[in-house]
Amino acid sequence: MFDDPKVMAIFLGMMYLFVWSAYRYVRYLRHTKLLSEHQQERLRRTKWKHERKAYLRKLKSDSSCNKDNINIHPFHDKEREEAIRQAEWDGKFGPLSAAINLKDREETRWAVGNAFQGAVGVYVGLTVASYIWGMNGGKGGGGDLPSPVVRPPIVVEPMTGQQYQETILVVVGTLTIILCAILLSVLAKSNKAKVLSMSLLFVAPLISTGKLLSVEIKNVIGQLSVSLGWIGNKPGPSNPSPYSPPPNPNPYPEPPKINYTTTKSISEILPPFNSGSAELTGEIIAKIDDISLVLSLNKPPNIIVIVGRADRRELKPNTKAKYASNWGLAQQRAKAIKSALISRGIPNDKLLITTAGPLNTSDPTPGQLGRDRSASLFVRIGEIPLVDVK
Repeated sequence: MFDDPKVMAIFLGMMYLFVWSAYRYVRYLRHTKLLSEHQQERLRRTKWKHERKAYLRKLKSDSSCNKDNINIHPFHDKEREEAIRQAEWDGKFGPLSAAINLKDREETRWAVGNAFQGAVGVYVGLTVASYIWGMNGGKGGGGDLPSPVVRPPIVVEPMTGQQYQETILVVVGTLTIILCAILLSVLAKSNKAKVLSMSLLFVAPLISTGKLLSVEIKNVIGQLSVSLGWIGNKPGPSNPSPYSPPPNPNPYPEPPKINYTTTKSISEILPPFNSGSAELTGEIIAKIDDISLVLSLNKPPNIIVIVGRADRRELKPNTKAKYASNWGLAQQRAKAIKSALISRGIPNDKLLITTAGPLNTSDPTPGQLGRDRSASLFVRIGEIPLVDVK
């Protein structure tokens, strides 16, 4: 049988479809496992944030707590462990934000691959059936395959009624398969797959296919509606009047005002300090003057949080002798900002300092430590965030 090149081509095509389908199935299982691990890690991090938030709220309500250095508490050991764990997890699996793009990309490839393989499989199956039917003399099976050497020459004859029926049956069967695939994609899109007890392996590609179809249909409908609306609109005035801006009755700008009934928070990042220093520079002093003017005209109804920052770089010997660690350097920067605001008339009981030390820095690239020498000022209406991570 394999002496015939057509039979060999059909056999190789079927083997290719089998190997390719097995490869896609293994990739799909691996992708599903990876998404499950991302989802579990996301839930664990969310639970950790809620526990930390509740602990800090409880710590803030404790009257014996030192309000000037509220970041020094036993919970910091758990924060360090969590930061190390998240860094190790991101290095092994990648950031959590990549899971969404990975899911869309893999499901789209899976759906397109299945559609193409299904079409090729139907074509190859029909070709094999027709070829075997012809070699067996139209018996449909049970007969011995003739040798290619003694096979009579193929004579093209006009189609009979039975051949017409077989052709129509093939066309109708192909259309039925396509309609069933579209129907299943619509059912998966409308979240009825669970009611029909369909397997995840079969439903997942149909869901993404339904999403792609719905997006394309929405785009077409949107373009048609825009085109029809443009055709049906009445023409505008031929000579529109030129635009003239209204006169400004008050040439002098009004002082800045803050509406605390609608504003939930106000955040300001100050210019950076000099490396290894907590002394205020000229740019920082100018920025503090502007902030003090706004706060003096608009009395804040809540506490102003000042966040001192420092990076994870090793301190120089002269700086280390003065501040001991990056935490101490960040705390002294926050205290310097607080003293400057108090000297400009801001009440002491409205100011709260905290630090975001080496555990809350943002490095630009993996393996390189970013320089973080800034400080932040945060006015929050309602709940007070104790650590402002940027």
